[in-house]
Amino acid sequence: MAQNTSNSPSWSIKSKTPYDLMALGILMILAGLIDISIILKNPDYEMPIFGMKLPGKAGWYFILIVFPTFHFIAGYGALMARKWAYYLYVLPTLYIIASAAVSRIILEPPHRIRTTILLTMPIFLIYLYWRRKHFRR
Repeated sequence: MAQNTSNSPSWSIKSKTPYDLMALGILMILAGLIDISIILKNPDYEMPIFGMKLPGKAGWYFILIVFPTFHFIAGYGALMARKWAYYLYVLPTLYIIASAAVSRIILEPPHRIRTTILLTMPIFLIYLYWRRKHFRR
């Protein structure tokens, strides 16, 4: 019978959160940091929401506060496998799909990002639904 002859101990890391949810949480936290970076570097940026843009500083502060905060909270929820995080992913994803569809209809091209959203977000929703039981605590 073979034995472990190396001097290093064997480590066993047990996590209550599945690795895919941990990766999703880390990506969401990184997305929040990227949001802040992009928004601060582009003070004139106006994000279209349902084909409309929030004008001026009020819109800029709204985007600066809401989007990174959402990403940080969703990331934490996924890392901790919180049940509420599942809904925090599903509801905004449905909102994003609807907003991208309306913006694609109302706004002028190019629609590269909106088209990408419309193609990828339904796949993400299917994946979330498939993994929903792992958002359990």
